[in-house]
Amino acid sequence: MRKIHTLLNIMIVVSLWSFPSVFAAEYRIVTTELAPWAMKDAKGIFGEIVTEIEKRLGSEHRPEQLPWTRAQVMTKSSDNVLIYPVTRTPQRENQFTWMIPVMRSEMVFVTYDRDPIDETKARDLKTIFAHHNAPPYSILEGKGFTNLYQMYYGVGSVLRMLETGRGDAWFTAKDLALFTIKDSEDKNKFSFGPPVVEGVLYIAASKKINPTLVKKYQYFFAELKADGTYDKICKKYLGN
Repeated sequence: MRKIHTLLNIMIVVSLWSFPSVFAAEYRIVTTELAPWAMKDAKGIFGEIVTEIEKRLGSEHRPEQLPWTRAQVMTKSSDNVLIYPVTRTPQRENQFTWMIPVMRSEMVFVTYDRDPIDETKARDLKTIFAHHNAPPYSILEGKGFTNLYQMYYGVGSVLRMLETGRGDAWFTAKDLALFTIKDSEDKNKFSFGPPVVEGVLYIAASKKINPTLVKKYQYFFAELKADGTYDKICKKYLGN
């Protein structure tokens, strides 16, 4: 049985590299500034994953940071463009090639020095922080929340306001909150409520994308998950 399994793995690898060279068609990688997933200099969870895949491909392609709207338009209107991180939704289903589901994303209520808050309890709070012109604010506004306070500054200011009692909760992506508090001395005082909205973040691409590139990316992503590289990267940005 072990010999058969080994033979199958060899056949898969050979089949991947039997396609015409992936580099026969040039491609681009675009992203934006969206910590902890995408950050400058190819950092962030997705940035390091893509960099590692490119390294294993023997490629020197580097992600380009663009305004998010421009990055999406470029991917939709051009061939052979990779983009990350993209949440897969019914509205976007036919706009991209969904290459790799990298990780789940959860929108939650974050509280400080109090019990976790769910959606029902959150309606009775005095103040919920949510960033201006961002999905968390739109989600709660669409659900009829009237106790929202729009934040126009960075996430650090939200933490300080929670810690000093100037607000009751912060509605945001759980991974963003984990990234923000991971080095805080008071990180154990923060609580996370159950998911209000859940999704999956992908490495996506243009509708017309080199199929060899897709297969190789999928192969190397599976490899770095199997060898522990994926977990190491996530731990770096999200903590234990």
